[in-house]
Amino acid sequence: MLGNFIIIVTLILTLPRMRLLQIILKVSSRLPSESYEKLSKLIHAKDIIGFCYSIGIILIFIFTLQINRLFEIYISIVVFQMDMLYMNCVCVLKTCFTKINDNLISMRTFIANNELRVSKLNYHNHQRNPFLIMELKDLKKQHLTIYDTIQILNIIFSLQLLATVVMTFSLVTICIYYYILASKYMHTSTKTNFLEGLLLHMLFILFMAYFFIKVLLIVWACETGKNQAQQISTSIHDVFNTTTDKKIKDELQLFSLQVLHCNNTFSAKGFTMDAKLLAAIVSSITTYVMILFQFMYMSYSCQDKTANNTGKI
Repeated sequence: MLGNFIIIVTLILTLPRMRLLQIILKVSSRLPSESYEKLSKLIHAKDIIGFCYSIGIILIFIFTLQINRLFEIYISIVVFQMDMLYMNCVCVLKTCFTKINDNLISMRTFIANNELRVSKLNYHNHQRNPFLIMELKDLKKQHLTIYDTIQILNIIFSLQLLATVVMTFSLVTICIYYYILASKYMHTSTKTNFLEGLLLHMLFILFMAYFFIKVLLIVWACETGKNQAQQISTSIHDVFNTTTDKKIKDELQLFSLQVLHCNNTFSAKGFTMDAKLLAAIVSSITTYVMILFQFMYMSYSCQDKTANNTGKI
């Protein structure tokens, strides 16, 4: 049901998603070629390895569990590709934040070097200050554009991310529960052989690794992107403490207020995609698995009591 929901949302939001990609292309057009090379290596390696891994898991399930429903295979591929597309967008925006931080650090170094020779280069400093102010205004404009892009990204991918989180939580909880039951049955039963137990452990490890690594990568991209956005405020104050020019200080104060009012967090319908969400998912899975086993033991105890009462009668 959740997979079908993600496919429907993906088809409905095709045009807004294409417009979002065009906006991200314009925002990232100022990145240097070195940043593009590093980012492309990360994105291509992640997508190729992840796609091959997901296809491998699907083939293993087809040949071992005799799953021949092609639509379920299509659902799993679409969900994986959409999650990776979201992570790629986050990584591009994170690199844009990193570029703004690097520009502010370079500006701080330039101002610090000139302040040491202010008596000799007073005239040149006055000539350079307008260029620094223009650069600060340009950085403000870039930051505001990235903020608007993040808001659009959160709107377009919010339903898909919410369905992915719920799907991951449900599947992992149920799989852990049945894996423990199957392991207990194989341990007590004399009919199972070594290959069946090895196959069960292999399928469980591959399945859990797929969901855990995928969610971990998404959370890592969103968490590091948020940290880079927050680092801009620190870089602005470093430049502010370095310069003595009043006009530059005023422009830095405006930039700082803009950063303060821009909430550059990646979220999905109230769920912030950060390390706290990952910790909440792990703790909730542990809690619900324990609750399921408590219900199971309660049902067994009720059946034993019923059998004992029937035997007495």
